[in-house]
Amino acid sequence: MNLTNKITLLLVSTFIIGCSSVDSKKLKEAEHSLLKGMNYAREQRYTEALKEYDKVLDIDSNNFYALKETARANGILKNYKESISFYKQALKINEKDINSLTGISYIYYLTEDFSKALKYIKQIPLDELTIDTKLFKGLLLFENNDDQDGIFEFEEAFNQIDHFDKEYANIYMTLLSKEKKVEKMRIFLEENKNKYSHNEDFIIFFAESIENYFYEFDIAEEMLKRYIATYGGNDNLYVALAKTIYNGQRTKNSKHEKKQNLKNIEKQNNITIKGRLRKSLWITKII
Repeated sequence: MNLTNKITLLLVSTFIIGCSSVDSKKLKEAEHSLLKGMNYAREQRYTEALKEYDKVLDIDSNNFYALKETARANGILKNYKESISFYKQALKINEKDINSLTGISYIYYLTEDFSKALKYIKQIPLDELTIDTKLFKGLLLFENNDDQDGIFEFEEAFNQIDHFDKEYANIYMTLLSKEKKVEKMRIFLEENKNKYSHNEDFIIFFAESIENYFYEFDIAEEMLKRYIATYGGNDNLYVALAKTIYNGQRTKNSKHEKKQNLKNIEKQNNITIKGRLRKSLWITKII
């Protein structure tokens, strides 16, 4: 048995031993099924995992680990109603569990119930928010039209982050634009240009931003060409360059067309972020 399995078994055993209302034989059966279910989950065999968790819950309906792992597996399988139900049951047992609060918030976001998603993410203590959770909280504030607090959360996260995140950067720029904070938009672009001039995602983000918010097509074109000349091109870069040149030749675009460009970016952001949240649920949470 490897170290990970030994630790898992210890945690599972410790939790189940506390269930004094269950006899020792049943405890062993529950322990075995829970461990087996977690192993299935690690192998991304979530349907089989759910069957094992059901066996645990038949023995002990208040088993915390089985409840939240059932919630997580259902979320991955897009059984969102069931996922929410099991997360709520887990939170009745431990209302401060970070994984359950984050998980149920993700599921509510995936069902586009943004107000409930924000309700649960706000229950996580500020000193326990990870950078990813701060970015996600900023997104939820944006979706709930709380722009000022959304800007604050994004700035807190961006001050700590050590990589460029295109999707959340786009949302931050949208918030700043809504609040007419043009100087902050410029500062954000320039500061990140110094940090991420070698990063393809940033170069495309910079070109799109400088075009859509400031209509500076020449600067965007120059930035893309310089990057391609230095690091080489690919389909994404060539498509971005072609769009920049095309739009630059049509500088009299209607306001409708310019708004549509930003809407297209926002739509793609939403698709990408939902995919990222689903992937984040795949990581097995033992404690």
